[in-house]
Amino acid sequence: MQKGQFKGYILEEVLAYLIRTSGYKLITKPPLNDPDITERKNGLNLRGRGADHQIDVLGELNWIPVFDFPLRLLVEAKFRNEKTGIDVIRSEVGILADVNQNYIVHARRDKVKPRYRYASTVFSTSGFSTPAVDMAVAHQIQLADLSLKEYDGLKRKINNFTDLIYEENGYSGAEGSEINLDSQIVKKIRTYLRSTLNNIYPHPDGAISKKVMKTVDNLITFVKDDYKELFIGMSQGGFMLLLKAENPDVFVKYAKENPTHNIKIHWRTVGGGKEWEITPMDDTSYKLIFKLPDKLHNLIYKIAEDKFESAINEKERHFSKISITYHDERDDRDYIFNLKFKRENLEREEDK
Repeated sequence: MQKGQFKGYILEEVLAYLIRTSGYKLITKPPLNDPDITERKNGLNLRGRGADHQIDVLGELNWIPVFDFPLRLLVEAKFRNEKTGIDVIRSEVGILADVNQNYIVHARRDKVKPRYRYASTVFSTSGFSTPAVDMAVAHQIQLADLSLKEYDGLKRKINNFTDLIYEENGYSGAEGSEINLDSQIVKKIRTYLRSTLNNIYPHPDGAISKKVMKTVDNLITFVKDDYKELFIGMSQGGFMLLLKAENPDVFVKYAKENPTHNIKIHWRTVGGGKEWEITPMDDTSYKLIFKLPDKLHNLIYKIAEDKFESAINEKERHFSKISITYHDERDDRDYIFNLKFKRENLEREEDK
């Protein structure tokens, strides 16, 4: 396995951990009551109507949405220098169509297998191309842009982690060179990373060397200490927002005390990208940062001054409410936080 693909695998495991409090339980073994998920040498496989699909990260929502089937989430992460293109989205569209259509009515009416609705989110460290965004919006594939400076530390850590892992296993070379880490080594590292991050036992001690184990433990410590958790918000316009809190504990405390509250939304241009910032209306107790792909940003909020009023209307229509589902691991309780926006709560860059 080459470095770029390895980084994507590691990023998927880290993200699965960081969004754990959004209410998704990581599926690591085939559920006893679901014959459509099997475990093979390449990991979990999900049966579709026409083919089986190897799935790296799969989660199931802890609660069942009203008027819907139990919801499962496929996570795909791309760690690359160029924007993620339409080929990735096209693959996700095909997989979702196949697995969501895999349902057969048995001749025996007393034999009914569980049914699920599958959704997909694609994370990218360098944003998305315009065709990729167009296709994702058309087919309800959610996109998460990790090109914000707030994720630079995490990306550097995974870059350094990858270099160390390759060196410790006798591989070296520049990015993109034909150097492949053995797939079994990758599987062992990924299994150890997943089990340690998510406290899954029995722990696979001895599967990797102590030197490699120490390198993985160092990455885990960084993730838990420096990032802790990310929040998933769904906007009124149907867009998923990956929200990074300046201080996660402060945000959770405020939101529990004020489960529905008014917010201000401010945007600014940082390094050529558009960064959005959410704070409470009455103070600055917390700060949430997110980024939309440029195409979505331009659709939702146009920058030109002569269109400022219509831009406010667009923002209110799409962001009039942001709902965040939060699962508290300590008391095993689910919360819904509703962040409400009104057009008079807009702050422009020059007002700061």
